[in-house]
Amino acid sequence: MTLELSNQSNMDFLCCLCDNDRAPALSPHHTNGVITEKPSPYPPIHRTVEETAENIIDILLAAEKSGPLLSAKLDDAVFATGWSEWLAKNILKKLEEVLRDGREKMGPAMAEAYDQASKAAEITFTDLFGYVKEHPVEIAATVLLSLLAFGVLVRLMPVALELLGFGELGPTTGTFASWWQSTYRGYVPAESLFSFFQRLGMTWTKV
Repeated sequence: MTLELSNQSNMDFLCCLCDNDRAPALSPHHTNGVITEKPSPYPPIHRTVEETAENIIDILLAAEKSGPLLSAKLDDAVFATGWSEWLAKNILKKLEEVLRDGREKMGPAMAEAYDQASKAAEITFTDLFGYVKEHPVEIAATVLLSLLAFGVLVRLMPVALELLGFGELGPTTGTFASWWQSTYRGYVPAESLFSFFQRLGMTWTKV
């Protein structure tokens, strides 16, 4: 005697063999004997790199403190685009604009990071600080602003420095970091830049 099962019965039997913990997540339904995944009621989120960078800056401005919770929030914000050097460059540019306006709009975490970066930069680049005070609109002021932005990122979002090419042992060849350093060599010698990051007490290698 031959036992015949309908397509529906076959599918029900297979479903029983599946891991019960996974079934609710997949939310399958049957269509002509074929299991298909139930479409999500929520539309996918699509953001440009510029929009993601703006969102990152908003998160940094509002942060109460640095640490794992802030890192997790930043990772969630970057989920749609993924981390990239281009994103890091946009974040750096927007952060420099924020720092140019002063610390009034900064939340506790960014204000603390800014103050720490300022102290470290003033110790390491004494001549640069003095020159900026006398010539605030010249290129040295731009260099100093970038240095402070780097310092803030090291404190709050070290992954951005790695993406830009600022490795634990110094700027990586062929990256934004090496280009930036070569552009402002007269103001930021290689050893001084490295000592700046060392004074911040930072390494940003992945664990």
